[in-house]
Order: sequence, then structure tokens, then C-alpha cells
Amino acid sequence: MKRTPLNIRGLVVVLLALQGCHGVGWRPRSLTATPTPFSLDVPIPAGFRLASRIEENRRGRATTHEYIGWADREALRDFYRLEMPLVRWRELDEPVAKDRYLLLFDRGDKTCRISIRSAGLFSFGRSIVVAQIAQRTDPTDVE
Repeated sequence: MKRTPLNIRGLVVVLLALQGCHGVGWRPRSLTATPTPFSLDVPIPAGFRLASRIEENRRGRATTHEYIGWADREALRDFYRLEMPLVRWRELDEPVAKDRYLLLFDRGDKTCRISIRSAGLFSFGRSIVVAQIAQRTDPTDVE
């Protein structure tokens, strides 16, 4: 019988412990908004950092920010559903996506698309949030 070296078993135990337990009674932690959302009028969870920023000027202005931080994707989805209305964004239907949450909001002549995904296979609880604000393409579709 071939034995697995102790260091590999130890590594597996450590990786499982870092990944976290999602068993019975597990609940994602609630998130709070950071007091200084980086120039977009979109709340950002405390502890998330700006990873990239893109501004485009094609048929209207669009701004895209990417944030990375430690939070469960479901907790982030709930965070945006609670916080966006507090800064006057109205939630629209949630599109279906396989590997991420997509949330759509509007306010006046602007739309906001929030994409929430895991930071990768070995992310150990880190998530990436991409917030994109753009001018509405159809100005008659305000309300």
C-alpha cells in the first residue's frame, strides 16, 4: 500500500481550512460600505481596493472600475441590492450568468452594471466586483 506523504495531507487540510466551512448554520458575513467610494456614485464594500479603472468615450461616456477584496459572492450580491437604492439606483431584472452574479440598475439617464465573480480557483474567498456606469442608450426608457 502506497502512503501519501505527510506534507501533502497537511497541505490539503490547510487549504480546506482556508477555503472555509459552508456547512449547516454557515452564513456569509454582512458587508458595510466604505466611506469614500472612488469617484463613482456606487457603494464599495469596506476592505475592497480599486484594481483597475477605465473611462471610455464612445457614444456617451462609460466608466468601469474593478475592485477586489475578501467577501462571499452571495454577500456581495445582497450588499448591492441593499446599498444601491440608498444612493438612488433602481434595480432592474437580474440577467442570468453561469459563473457570476450580474446586477443591473438605472438612475435617470444612466445605467449601472455590477458583475460579481470569484477571483479564481485558489482565491480562498476573494471576489472581484466590476462596476460599469454608462449613459442610457434609449433616453425614452427612463421610467
